[in-house]
Amino acid sequence: MPVTPFELLLPKFMKMYRLTPELALNFYRRIETFLEEPQRENIYSKLFKVSTSIHKVVIKPIRSVRVVSDIISTFVLNEYVKFPINNEDTQHIRARFFEKFNFLNVLGCVDGTYISIIQPPEDNPVSPGLVYLNRKGFYSINTQLICDADLRILAMNARFPRSTHNSTIWQMSNVRNVSENTPEGRYTKAHCRTRNTIERCIGVLKSRFKCLRKHRFFHYDLVAAANIIYSCGVLHNICIDANLDYEGEIIIEEHEIVNDVPDNDLPENLLRIARGIQKNVVQEFI
Repeated sequence: MPVTPFELLLPKFMKMYRLTPELALNFYRRIETFLEEPQRENIYSKLFKVSTSIHKVVIKPIRSVRVVSDIISTFVLNEYVKFPINNEDTQHIRARFFEKFNFLNVLGCVDGTYISIIQPPEDNPVSPGLVYLNRKGFYSINTQLICDADLRILAMNARFPRSTHNSTIWQMSNVRNVSENTPEGRYTKAHCRTRNTIERCIGVLKSRFKCLRKHRFFHYDLVAAANIIYSCGVLHNICIDANLDYEGEIIIEEHEIVNDVPDNDLPENLLRIARGIQKNVVQEFI
């Protein structure tokens, strides 16, 4: 019987913790510096409890999960999840999107996903529980993500309740049903292939860390739940940067399809601007 996790065979270790032993050890060393000395002696076991818990059913609140996810969210999130700000990084991301999808000047794909939570208290004066009840009938945090062409998460926001609406530009587009041999058709095909990137990113994230799935509710307060979501994003990016492909089944949950936003959500002036931008992009496919 293995005495420590590092004595496990590599496939077993990765199945339990989603990282290689080397990556797990490096990450442990990265976050232990943010603990006071009396806490450091058991942070090692805490990290492995977190790594195990976040991809399984969270039956009840675990203090280790709260402690470590708070450290990750507070101190290292912006190190591992960051939107490109310099020219070199933005050019690299645009080039990758063009290489993979033949779509010019794409800096990221954005979408929201519901992360299930238990019903929050109704008497909260700022965010009463009811505002977290989404249109699909369960309580959730609507987490917004932006990813690059390689499924690396560039930005996350897990602070909003339920169905804070996504844009409806694509739903109102007049180039959705056109011949493939026209500029509009080639644009539509490239757009759909590129758009699928964020759906796949969310699918991989939720498949890798199953606590994010619909039926595995977070039994934590809203702040702790958000920190766990951010922690999953950090660990996901560590896997992406290390080229650790997720080899299990990737399931896109039914509630991820959020195309039921009313057409009148977008002001007319913004819709005109959006269609103008879209028209200019379509010209690139002539």
